[in-house]
Amino acid sequence: MPANAADVVVPGNASHLQRASDNPLAVRYSIEYSAEPRWVSAPPDSGGLRHAHVEFIALAYDTRGKIIATDVKPVRITWTPAQFEAAQQHGLRYQQQLSVIPQPGYSIRLLIHDLLTDRIGSIDVPVTQP
Repeated sequence: MPANAADVVVPGNASHLQRASDNPLAVRYSIEYSAEPRWVSAPPDSGGLRHAHVEFIALAYDTRGKIIATDVKPVRITWTPAQFEAAQQHGLRYQQQLSVIPQPGYSIRLLIHDLLTDRIGSIDVPVTQP
């Protein structure tokens, strides 16, 4: 089952999501993932195609640790043997965007959730002023 922001954070931690996309002070951050594909389950089918199902999750936090913005994108991937080999060489790539009204001390947590194995990897990055 796909995760959502409530599955990833402590209950009650998303009480006041920003409507950043509607605010002229919002900054639209472009996120470019390049993940190690060997950590993503991609079993081959009988025809040699490999299938993966992952979610790319971006969560913006304020200084109190409350979620202020989210974006969750589930992605199904099918690779031919050649495409799978290329992914092993160049990484699992994905682009996502998240709008945040930047403030000192804000951060964005980026997660990749393998939906086939329920494994999650994450990294936190500070929100910076443009």
